[in-house]
This record gives sequence, C-alpha cells and structure tokens, in this order.
Amino acid sequence: MYRYRGFKRILVVWFAVFASPAAGADDSPISPFLGAYEGITRAAEGEVKSRDLSVVIREFDRNGFEVRWRTLIFKPGDELKGRSQVIYFRPHAGKPAGVFVATPSNVAAGAASDQPLDGRPFAWVNVKGRTLTVNVLTIAEDGGYAMQTYNRTLTETGLALAFTRVHNGRVEKTVRGELERLED
Repeated sequence: MYRYRGFKRILVVWFAVFASPAAGADDSPISPFLGAYEGITRAAEGEVKSRDLSVVIREFDRNGFEVRWRTLIFKPGDELKGRSQVIYFRPHAGKPAGVFVATPSNVAAGAASDQPLDGRPFAWVNVKGRTLTVNVLTIAEDGGYAMQTYNRTLTETGLALAFTRVHNGRVEKTVRGELERLED
C-alpha cells in the first residue's frame, strides 16, 4: 500500500509510543476520535504528488488532548518530503463543549501559540457531530494570513480528511484522504 518501505514499521513504533489513550475520556466530545490512523490521499485531477498520512489523537493532561499528524509527500523523481506536527488542546473557558484552544508553547511542547501576533500559529478545534476540525491561523509580519483547516470526519473504518489552505482569502490547496483506524 505504501511506497516507502520503512514507513509502516516507523508508524508501528510511533503509534505504540504515542497512541494509547488514558482512561476516563468517555464523556469528552473527542472520545470517538481517540486512536491512531493511517492512510493515503486521493490524488486530485492533474496532481502528480501522492501522500501517506498518519494521525494520532490521544488524551493530554486532565481535560485536553493532542493531535499528532505526519505527512510523507512523494514527488516526481522519487523525491520524498515529510512534515509532522503536534498540537495540544484544552477546553476553552466560557465556550460550549467541543471548542478547544491550543495550549501556549510554554505549557506544552506544541507547535501553536495562544498569541497569534507573536509569529507562531494560533490553533483551535471545533467538534461538531462526527467531524473534528483543526484550524491553524498564521499571521505574517506584513499582516497577511494563512489558514489551514483539517476536517477529520469519522467513517465506518476510520477518518475522512478534507484539508484546505487559504492564503489572504485565496484557496491555495485542497487535499482529500482516507485513513483507517489502527487496532489497539
């Protein structure tokens, strides 16, 4: 299924270390999403790149959770590019259940900040029904912005991913993918 032969072995070790959820999360809106997933993108018409995807969603701290994701991008000429990110989220005070904000970088080693004008991304999650949406907003020094939205919707076998990147109001990229839930 995956073109990079060592990828699956790396994922097994990575998931073994990071994917086990803690007890007590059953009443949280993120409970149905907890687990480890892997999959691939569906190539858009005319796109020559394909991607291997992995996502781990697990509890963090007492009321929070973390989302870890990794993408391996296969480019023409056997060039391989990888990206990975982890963001820790906690419920946002005063907001309804299902709204979470990224923890400040000094609280956890996440990639996001709670101060969007400090040059680091600002991230939040909204859980509605079977979809967990991670939004990541980055504000540039010149005042421009980039918004990345990751809609992860529960399916019978795992997650459907719909990713969109918007730069200053213009859609730059959309990616769709399917990820299967890995066995515990």
